[in-house]
Amino acid sequence: TLAADCPAPGPVVVSAANQDANPHQVVLTCTGPAAPATIRATLAPGEARSSSAPCGPLPWDRPSFLTAVAEADGVAVTRQLRLPALGIPATPAGGIRVDGELGDWAGLPGWRLGAGQLSADFAAGARPHQGPADLAATLRLAWDEGGLHLAADIDDDATAFGEGPENQAWGQDSLQVYLDLRNDGGEHYRADDTAWTLLRQPDGSALAHLDQNPNGRYVGAANANRGIDRAVAVAFRPRPGGYVVEATFPAATMPFLALAPGAQLGLAVLINDNDGAGRKQGLVLGPVGGEPHPRPAGWQGARLLPR
Repeated sequence: TLAADCPAPGPVVVSAANQDANPHQVVLTCTGPAAPATIRATLAPGEARSSSAPCGPLPWDRPSFLTAVAEADGVAVTRQLRLPALGIPATPAGGIRVDGELGDWAGLPGWRLGAGQLSADFAAGARPHQGPADLAATLRLAWDEGGLHLAADIDDDATAFGEGPENQAWGQDSLQVYLDLRNDGGEHYRADDTAWTLLRQPDGSALAHLDQNPNGRYVGAANANRGIDRAVAVAFRPRPGGYVVEATFPAATMPFLALAPGAQLGLAVLINDNDGAGRKQGLVLGPVGGEPHPRPAGWQGARLLPR
């Protein structure tokens, strides 16, 4: 197995482990930002070796990768190892309450999304982004043993909520959240990937629609792999010039993620924009200039930070 980590602040660390019952001569070579030195070693069953190199700041808004090539007994395996550029802090001592108010998030870092983090243009140039009043956002994330928490404070001078069925809420003002729970990337969804749309209904209430279920998790009385996800707490609060979204994804909704310091995952967030004439260009944390669906390889790498 191959793995990469980049504890902030600190070096890039790449490791190779022999999961076989026999020893193997292994050569591990990496290319990419701050690629560590080549590992050449005979690994006993269960043994691991690592190599490290200093690393400067990685971009927070798009993924960074090392390409690792491991050769053993004449067989080569190549993997793209996503580096965890985002550090997700632990929740404050008082915890996070999903109510649309951001006081619980005081002191936690945020990432500001604007013209440099635009998504694919879903209006094909007909309604271009008009600047920060049109759409900009500050995104925050936090974790604890109970789950993963999200807050988005969104500047949007014209909104359209609650139009159409829940499974097409991406066409209105909404958030789409994507998690790669094993941080294993891939060109298409795998069994450990999950995705939701967070939306505001016409009556002002908010909910999460499960768009992609991780293997073994189902929602509703019919045990569907898509549908309204009552386990996820969501709040939308309109404010002058925009709105606030909060959500908590409980541990049970992320069965392949160990909620503990140092755990890694891939994630992406797409903030959809509709000024009343249809979906247009939004904001994205992940594949800048594109959209996260359905390619986890383009999502950002993140690491759960200790308290």
